[in-house]
Amino acid sequence: MRPLRLFLKKGGLRCVKNAFLRRICGKDPAWYFSRFVFVGLGLFAVRCLAVGGSGFSEIFHLGTNDLFGDFFAAVSDAARGAAAYGERGVIYPPLANLLLLLFSRLLPRAYLTGGDAAAWRQYNGAVLFYLLFAVSSVLLLYVCARHFLKDGTVALALCLSFPVCFLLERGNMLLLALLPLLYFARYFESERPVLRELALVALGFCAALKLYPLLFSLVLLASRRWREFFRVLGYTAALCVLPSFFFGGPLALWLMAKNAFSFTASGQNATHFMAVLGLDAATGTLLLCGFYFLVLCAVLLAVILRAPTWQIFALCATSLLCFSSIFSAYNWLLFLPALFALFEGKCKNGVQWCCFWLMSAPFYVYLPKPWQDKPLILLLALLFAMLLLSLRKKPLT
Repeated sequence: MRPLRLFLKKGGLRCVKNAFLRRICGKDPAWYFSRFVFVGLGLFAVRCLAVGGSGFSEIFHLGTNDLFGDFFAAVSDAARGAAAYGERGVIYPPLANLLLLLFSRLLPRAYLTGGDAAAWRQYNGAVLFYLLFAVSSVLLLYVCARHFLKDGTVALALCLSFPVCFLLERGNMLLLALLPLLYFARYFESERPVLRELALVALGFCAALKLYPLLFSLVLLASRRWREFFRVLGYTAALCVLPSFFFGGPLALWLMAKNAFSFTASGQNATHFMAVLGLDAATGTLLLCGFYFLVLCAVLLAVILRAPTWQIFALCATSLLCFSSIFSAYNWLLFLPALFALFEGKCKNGVQWCCFWLMSAPFYVYLPKPWQDKPLILLLALLFAMLLLSLRKKPLT
């Protein structure tokens, strides 16, 4: 015991800790991200070989019983034109519906007139079209990530990560919205005016596809770029209003907002969570609204304090995922702007490293669907707490 006491007295633990941190910090976060994704994918493959087909399908929504459900249901609704908002209760903005309407022109007419969105399995043309759409989307994501990060290994790891796999299984429109969001995150601070303006247009296009990524425009206010912030709002409004004339005019926007509010209010994840705590619906709703207000205030606080870009991006993604209607494994891709910022700027302190591990974990952990929600909620809570605590310190660039 005497050598141990001498070791502790002379600061041995501190030396070990510092050596360990130097070892960990010796590699870039992008290096860890790519290696952990490949390891996670390898472990998942071993598990699938050991368990069988169920080991692969159980990580997806309903065990793949609703395969590509978001894509084909949305295309089937968009093919109805103006009835998509009034009769089908569509929540996609008109720009997204316009693209889906164009997609529907390439699908078999018999499938669209059949009225059953899940019947796509019976039509070879529908299967082939989604295959081409998915492959093209992943290739564009790879090219985009490789161009931004200058690292093909990380780009490949991203395309094989769990949220991307889950997103492909759903066929959600985030596939199209993700690329302009990443373009904005990369070029909104560019020294070239043309690239900066295109970044604003890209975010407007992204928001006109999914609406909620508009929250990322608050990063412009941290630099007091008010004119550019309002230009993003203008681009978003224009890209929402103009396509609406293909669906009956601006009235479609009102119907979309009404449908979206109903969809958000009916989110079951938060309701079930509150029921477990023994709270009634009214009390649970009040607490949830208070929590949503808190996380949005945290984003505004980060803007006021001019927090680092990665921190504002991380808080925006965290606040969005707190909404039950947005919360999902594939929407974890909203953390990519924050991760890309950390990849480029490197992690310089313990807070950044901790946030990196919390944000990156879902990309390389391939959990069965029934086990996904609780770990993700825990990660969100820890990340939110870490980001809040770090706001008290002097911002680091």
